[in-house]
Amino acid sequence: MNFAIDIDDTLSAHPVTLTRLIEMIAIDGFSHTVVLLTGGIVENVNDCGFKINLKQRVEQVEALMGYTGLLGCDVVSCMGVTVTEVGMLKARYCKEHNIDVFIDDSQLYCSIVLQGSPKTMVLQVVK
Repeated sequence: MNFAIDIDDTLSAHPVTLTRLIEMIAIDGFSHTVVLLTGGIVENVNDCGFKINLKQRVEQVEALMGYTGLLGCDVVSCMGVTVTEVGMLKARYCKEHNIDVFIDDSQLYCSIVLQGSPKTMVLQVVK
């Protein structure tokens, strides 16, 4: 199975629980992958798209999880001009990478991923 977990107000709000989940997935071996799928707003359209393992995001997550190396996870930043565009990028990523489970706190992002990647199970974290 493939998992995508948001960072801000998801992993950052529940670092112990979600880090433990990631540990359990990592222990199971190569049959599962976890991607930390986050979003960001940019002003310049040329900066839109997917950014992999941006240094500041990796450092933020390592501090939250207490691990260097993120247990083998990549940090994928979906950069868009609007929050809707960020949601659409998250949905596109889930669909293109066969994400089975998407975990996020944003009702908007969860709704967009449900529509844009219908085979993905969407779990919304309650704050």
